[in-house]
Order: sequence, then C-alpha cells, then structure tokens
Amino acid sequence: DEIEAERLKERLPLDKTTLHFYNKTSKCLDSKAAIHSHWAAPYRDLFVPFLPCDVQEGNEQVLSVISAHLAKLGRLKCHEFWSVIVYDDSIKSYLDSFLRFCPRKHQYVEEQWPVTQSPLLRRVYEQTFRVLVRLATNKETKREYLSLSFHLQTLSRSSLLGGPHLLDFAVLYSQTAARLTTDLVVDLCRKSEQVQRDLEMCSLRTAELLGGLVENTERVKKEFEKKGSGESKSEVETLLLLLDILMSFTTFIECAPKSIAFFRPLWLTYVVLLGKVYEDVTAFLQYSLHSKKGHVENPRVKDKGKEVVGQIRRLSLVLLDALFKDLLRAVRGGER
Repeated sequence: DEIEAERLKERLPLDKTTLHFYNKTSKCLDSKAAIHSHWAAPYRDLFVPFLPCDVQEGNEQVLSVISAHLAKLGRLKCHEFWSVIVYDDSIKSYLDSFLRFCPRKHQYVEEQWPVTQSPLLRRVYEQTFRVLVRLATNKETKREYLSLSFHLQTLSRSSLLGGPHLLDFAVLYSQTAARLTTDLVVDLCRKSEQVQRDLEMCSLRTAELLGGLVENTERVKKEFEKKGSGESKSEVETLLLLLDILMSFTTFIECAPKSIAFFRPLWLTYVVLLGKVYEDVTAFLQYSLHSKKGHVENPRVKDKGKEVVGQIRRLSLVLLDALFKDLLRAVRGGER
C-alpha cells in the first residue's frame, strides 16, 4: 500500500507531493511524484475515439468497451486519475471526439434521440459526464486536490475543456444536468484565461461561419428563383448547421450570461447576420424545403421542418436580445 509523506500534515496539493510505496520488483520502498507516468502506466492507451458510427445499431461492442474503461477510470484515486490525464493521449482523444460527435438532442425528433434509445449509449453518456465534471474541478477532498495553477495548466496543455469543448459540453448536458453544467461552465469561464481567449476566437470563427452560410443561402436562392429548383441536400445541411450553431451559443450564454461580452468586438456583425438569418434565410429555406418535401430524407427536417425553422428564428431572437442587453450594460457602465 502507498504511504503518503508529510503531505498529510501540511496538506500539500498532489502536484507538489511525493508518494512512497512498496516496489514489488525491487522489494523495497520506492517513491514517485504523485502526478507521474508510473501511476498512469496500467491505464494507458485504453481508449479509442468516439465516432458517429458508434451510435448506430451494431456497434454495441465498441460502446461496451468504452463503458468498461470509463468505469475503470472513474474508480481511480485522485493522483492516478490525474496522472492518466497528463500522460495518456488516448483519453484526451476520446473526450475530444465524444464532445464533437455525441448526438445532440435538438438534432432529433424527441423520441428518436439515440441517447434515450440505447441503454448502453446512455451509460457511456453519463459516465463521460462524470469524467468531465471530475476534470473541471481541482479539488476532490480536503486532502486530494491540485493547485489551481497546475489544474489550469494541465487543462490548457491537454486541450481539454477549452472554449470549443465547453460549448459542446453545455449543449450536450444542459438539458439532462442543468445545475451542474451551469456551475461548471461559469466556474471555468471565470478562472481560466485560456477559456476566455478560446471564446473570443470562437466568436470570430462563428461569425465567419454564419457569414458563409448566409452567402451560400443567397446563392442557392438565386439558383432557385432562376431554375425553379435547387439542392435540397444543401438546404437541409444549412438548416441543421444553423440550428447547431445557434443552439450551442444560446445554451452557453444561458449557462454563463456574462460570456456574451466575448461577442462585443463583433457586435454589429452578429446583429446584421442574425437579422438576415431571422428574416431572409429561414424564410427561403422553409419555402424551398416545403416545395421539395418529397425529396427530403432527413426525418428531423422532413417531418418537422417548420418547427426547426421556428426554433432557429427563436434562437436568433434570443441571441439578438442578449447582444442588445449587453450593449446597454456596457454603455451604462462606461465600457468601451
């Protein structure tokens, strides 16, 4: 068994602690830093990336393996868990791919969301949530904790729970674990400068993406008016991508209202783009898809296209309202 050093008296953080243990190979006492590759060795390279095909029927074997490894990771002691996070690339790859590819609830008709359809995927979804929550905090108990600086540096170097990941995390879990998701997002936005820089970059990239979608829709609209037809596949993809973007940012801002400040440098750009989405883009997409309803294969759009358009319009208004309120606060507070 491990014998902890004077840390118990001083309550030093794990990243500043040495652990003593009996080395079965040398048959004598040995010591290692509490966060060390030695503790991660038995658990390295366990994980595979989470892919979209993993949610399809017939891939339960992959999900079962992922679930077993997540359960093992969840049982690790604090110093073992963080050693794995620091020294194992496979867990980082898994978490990144899961946050990117796990099905979003808003992408499906209510009763068809894969997470509720598959008990095994539901288990993986919940186990991953517990790992992410553990990642987000530097303190597990009074004796088991990391220094705040080491914790934030580890997340930054590992590219875990940065701005893009937090956006994905918020939209994935805000409807199933609202309170804990909000607390986690607000806390990381407050204390991590890396997250703040990431969110500024995300606002820039999203403005570019929205602008591209608006331009593409205007191009398709011209073709439609000229030929009386267009690419229904392109229009479906545009509609779903708009829903994804707006849902992600709206959910995130609802979790952390102060994060709207990261949009200020591009305030006018967002107001113009969201206005176009609300007025022109959704109107054309709804008309176009309705006229070609028999050729639309995606069930989310085919069966409830009007509802999706309405949802996009509502989200556009929510973001516009948040932008104007933030501008008023900034003006009243004398901010630039």
